Amino acid sequence: MSKYTIPLVYLTSFLFLFGETLQPAPRIATYESIVCQQHYGTPGPHDCKIAPIQEELAFLGGIERLSIIIPSILAIPFAALADRYGHSLILAIAIFGVFLEDGWPFIVCWFPDVFPIRLIWLHFLLSCVGGGFTVVVTLLHVIIADVVGAEERTRIFFRARAAGVGASILGYAAGGILMKTNAFLPWAIGLVALILGTTTAVLIPKTTVQEGLAPVVGLAIAGIVILALGSGQDSLTRSMVTEMVRSEDISTTYSAITMLRAIGGSISGPMCAWLYSIGLRQTGEAWIGLPYLVAGALFVLATFMVASVRNPKEDDGAAADGTCEPLLA
Repeated sequence: MSKYTIPLVYLTSFLFLFGETLQPAPRIATYESIVCQQHYGTPGPHDCKIAPIQEELAFLGGIERLSIIIPSILAIPFAALADRYGHSLILAIAIFGVFLEDGWPFIVCWFPDVFPIRLIWLHFLLSCVGGGFTVVVTLLHVIIADVVGAEERTRIFFRARAAGVGASILGYAAGGILMKTNAFLPWAIGLVALILGTTTAVLIPKTTVQEGLAPVVGLAIAGIVILALGSGQDSLTRSMVTEMVRSEDISTTYSAITMLRAIGGSISGPMCAWLYSIGLRQTGEAWIGLPYLVAGALFVLATFMVASVRNPKEDDGAAADGTCEPLLA
């Protein structure tokens, strides 16, 4: 193992997640600004929180995130290619594909008078280059598993996770601050970070696979597809929150969401390791999947919680007759 392999993996992980987390807030703000201006037909300050604009914004974000299913399905073929041609090469291609995926909406929004805003949906064609986010995260872990012994693997995984959490906190915070100057600024910096991440991925020494792939189970593939269906929940949640809070409170609210996600991510690592160790001590191989069973239960709980969220604007109108409907009902 080269002494540069693990540091380069840390750096690549940091640059990739920093670039990705810089972009969501300014992208949503840019989409809203364009939709708002096109709705009113004239530039200038307008009320962008009205229902037609927010409905279009939610529709844009929903379809945009739905398209991530396609590269997620391609994750398995690209993983096979990585075993044949080298993990670092396919990792670099995957990160560059994410750059193309994020760069296309940037171009569409940079020229709003030339391109209809809904052309951002074509980004899914570019996301097929390399397999997208799923392949990047998978290969980062595979490279570590290939070059680190079993006794060191957990510690290295946690360090990589810490680098990712740090990048996410810094990225979301920097994105919220920089977008006050110009929404395109953090978006552009995020794209530059992805290019740098592509470069560092290329520099990772080639690793070899010591043993063949385990048989692919059809149920596992179905699980990946189902999991991909929920990948847009972050954008949907932020879109819902954007409609509910005042414009001057959006950055603070996004920062709070980011902090909660970071805290949850930090807790999940030790929690999964603890649940996995419990599963190993039980009788039967099914218990090895205990972390996933608990995660699934938490997803169900989160679904009920989100479904019970109420729109305060509708609550104000319904207060007079004593009726109130859940936001997602």
